[in-house]
Amino acid sequence: MKGIVILLVLALLGSPMSAKTKKQVALQPHAQADQQSFDSMKQHGNKDFMVYQWEKPTLKPSLEITASVIAWDSPGTGVSLILEITNPPTLQGTLYEPVIFVPSQIVVILPNGNSYRPYSQADVLQQANVMKNERAAGAYSGYNPPPITSYNTVCSLNANTANCRTTPDQSAQAAYAFGFAIQAAIKGAIERHTISKYIKQIKDSYLTSQQIVPKKTILGYVDLYVEDIHGGPFTVRIPAGEKTYDFVFGPELITVDFPEKN
Repeated sequence: MKGIVILLVLALLGSPMSAKTKKQVALQPHAQADQQSFDSMKQHGNKDFMVYQWEKPTLKPSLEITASVIAWDSPGTGVSLILEITNPPTLQGTLYEPVIFVPSQIVVILPNGNSYRPYSQADVLQQANVMKNERAAGAYSGYNPPPITSYNTVCSLNANTANCRTTPDQSAQAAYAFGFAIQAAIKGAIERHTISKYIKQIKDSYLTSQQIVPKKTILGYVDLYVEDIHGGPFTVRIPAGEKTYDFVFGPELITVDFPEKN
């Protein structure tokens, strides 16, 4: 079972989460079929904050995924989705198949019907660098909402491509709220004097598109806008290869302890 490396990422992650505390606020997972939730001791209980999904080996790749969702300190509008993804070997004698993982295809679906894709590494890094260069914790840089697209009104999966029309695609107001949330979180980073570490964190750990070959494991995170961290449950839909993987988190919030970084 996975999970120990998730704790290491928790210890490394700075802002938007707290950078100087041993505690993080997590959204409690609700295990679905072929899933199991567990705590930092890899046991199932009322402090579960990680969820693990696996499937029996088949002729096609079936990923093993461990997921955890950690709430931002400020504002209470976003979360960091931490993922550990393994492409296990397929059945002996079958094709050696890599899986293409594209984080921008992840979608978080809210109970009110709104949905959002992750912030991209490029967008988050650009906002952080602009605000660092301005050296103004009280100022927000400009944010351009994502353009209107021709995505389908519901998510569909075709080979390695997922098409989902999300809320910022349909509403300029939602798009600006989406942008403002990450700016406010970065503002908090500057106020805590952790912006340089935050930028390094983005470069080192923020998930980008990549190929996952059999026996390979990737680990990292993406930031998601959820409007209000108390407004769950949230469904996180992760397309990868020819499958989609759904995880449900919240609305319950729990406090997670993890080893302090030396």
